[in-house]
Amino acid sequence: MRLPIVSLMLLASLFAGRVMALELGSPAPALEKVTWVKGAPVAVGKTITVVEFWATWCGPCKKGIPHLTKLQKTYGDKVAVVGLSSEEEDAVRPFVEKMGAEMDYHVGIMDQEASQTYMDGVSGIPHSFLIDAAGTVVWAGHPMGLDKPLADVVAGTFDAKRYSEVSKLEDGIQELVKGGVNADNQEEIFTKALEMTDRILAIDAVNANAVQMRMAIAQMKEDKGLFRAILEKLPRDQLGAEQANELAADLATKEDLAMRNLDLALAFAARAVELEPKEASYIDTRARILCELGMTERAIALEQQAIALEPENKKLGEALDYFRTVEKLRAGLTEAK
Repeated sequence: MRLPIVSLMLLASLFAGRVMALELGSPAPALEKVTWVKGAPVAVGKTITVVEFWATWCGPCKKGIPHLTKLQKTYGDKVAVVGLSSEEEDAVRPFVEKMGAEMDYHVGIMDQEASQTYMDGVSGIPHSFLIDAAGTVVWAGHPMGLDKPLADVVAGTFDAKRYSEVSKLEDGIQELVKGGVNADNQEEIFTKALEMTDRILAIDAVNANAVQMRMAIAQMKEDKGLFRAILEKLPRDQLGAEQANELAADLATKEDLAMRNLDLALAFAARAVELEPKEASYIDTRARILCELGMTERAIALEQQAIALEPENKKLGEALDYFRTVEKLRAGLTEAK
């Protein structure tokens, strides 16, 4: 079987940058040689801090900006969210100014050499570090997996031993896939990766990286039964709103129609809205899935709710227009019968 290139890239990148010089439990380096572009300067060890390294040219970084903004708004003064780039100021500052309120957290430009105190050994961005109020690095990885450890640190329930075990397993997965996946070694790698992600999920039942890895493997194996089983096994009551919405949106837009599992997509979307009923983007996701299912009247009603929450969001208005067009077509076809 010829392996999809995009899936291979996803498989290799989920745990990229796990092996690094800055170990968990280490004191966080000071945020020195930083030109602050937005917000007041931040010093680690004063409050819980999220430090994310990003760039204006990085697609996944840009996609994650609303997520970081949401985290900053959710936790307020309890957490300082910091985005650091090592690009030139004339690239970063206009980008941040254009983003406006969509990028509503501390943003700085860190000297390239200084940034290596964090990023030495890390192979890709975006990459986040979670630092507790004592100034200790307690978690690091792709920001997709940040929500649960951050919530635990804020609540005072963070289990360092538990997350250390997960980190070691993630390091093992990176070692497993770094040499590449091909027709000769794929079954062995898939089997080992599924076993290792099983162990991660036994510790952290909704670990975002492990879930995405398992989904990617199921897609590469073209195993629709395995793909659905992975999703069904997820404890929905433990999913955070962002992760639930990401799963819903991802399922609803799968190119392979047999992988869409719209019933599960709708359930994940409902979970996101249940947790954050005033988040317009989550309502929009749910509305889009309902439209896909032919429930256009309900989709229209939900999209109107989303627009009421964010009246300036043009994409929501475009979605509403589309739903109304679909409803007119549906009504016309019904009358034609």
